[in-house]
Amino acid sequence: MAEQLKIQITLDDGSIKQGFVNIEKQSKSSAGNMEASFTGAAKKIGGALAAVFAAREIVQFFKKSADAAMEAEQATNAFASSLAQIGKFSQQSVKDFENYASSLQKTTGVSDDLIIQNASLLTSLGNLSGEGLKKGTKAALDLAVALQIDVGTAFGLVAKAASGNVTQLSRYGIKVSEAGTASQKFANVLG
Repeated sequence: MAEQLKIQITLDDGSIKQGFVNIEKQSKSSAGNMEASFTGAAKKIGGALAAVFAAREIVQFFKKSADAAMEAEQATNAFASSLAQIGKFSQQSVKDFENYASSLQKTTGVSDDLIIQNASLLTSLGNLSGEGLKKGTKAALDLAVALQIDVGTAFGLVAKAASGNVTQLSRYGIKVSEAGTASQKFANVLG
């Protein structure tokens, strides 16, 4: 018969448990320190990124403002040049029309720069200045609204009408008497 040997081992696991508890405390402390470090770094990076994006927006704002100012100056220069071409240029006439375009912007919502840019067309093609230019400009803006066409197209139609060519208006269903001089035809367009 085989003999059986029974061995009983008693282990004091108190020190082992304490070791695991210490390891757990240290890992939690390290994790907390790492989290605080990452949170602080993330906040700093986030702040830096916010500053970079804000600076970028500021630069873009100034660039757009400078571009808009340049476009406005180009429109005014083109307008002044078109007045000079027909012998009607003066600083006062340019300033008066700029004020008129600004007042139209308030009532129509169309940019005064766009109005001035297109008024150059009325001046050069239609040989308009002064009150005739103001009436032609107002007629073009009204035409754009009435026919639901873009402002440039409306100014083109009015410029052609100012030079005596009223046939283009008939394509839009507008009947104008073609009898008389170019100025009489244009007066008929203005109604």
